[in-house]
Amino acid sequence: MHTLSLNDVYHVKFRSFFELILLTQSTANYHQAQIIRNLVFAVIYEIDAHHRQHSTILPSSLTGYTLFSRFKQLLNRNFMHERKLEFYADHLHVMPKSLSAAIKKHTGRSAGKWIDETIALEAKVLLQNQTLTVSQISGILNFSNQSVFSKFFSANTGMSPVAYRKKLL
Repeated sequence: MHTLSLNDVYHVKFRSFFELILLTQSTANYHQAQIIRNLVFAVIYEIDAHHRQHSTILPSSLTGYTLFSRFKQLLNRNFMHERKLEFYADHLHVMPKSLSAAIKKHTGRSAGKWIDETIALEAKVLLQNQTLTVSQISGILNFSNQSVFSKFFSANTGMSPVAYRKKLL
């Protein structure tokens, strides 16, 4: 089961985070998307801290967990400008196939899938900002052009960036 019991302190903390996210979402703010993104990252770090504190990871799976943890950190720092599996494998001092196999064994998804999903999620966040054009978002995410970005987004979400944005309205 992928659940953890929360004590009262964590329950209050998480409820506060989600209330703050909802409050930020309901008020217009120039940096609204960035604030919400950072609040979500804070929630993720709190969940990770809670999990590490209360987890019963077996020593045999510790290596995979450590590699996955290092991969996630590297991915969060670099996905905006780097999406090649070789980049992540080189920085983690493993072969690309080994990295992908270890991540897949640990999470059920390959490292390449994690990279694509992270970029697609960021694209969804950026598409919520109506002041940015699809072309600008393509540039922010370092795609060679809008067409390549649109193909990537469609392949990973099942709809075009424009269709996704229209769905939000």
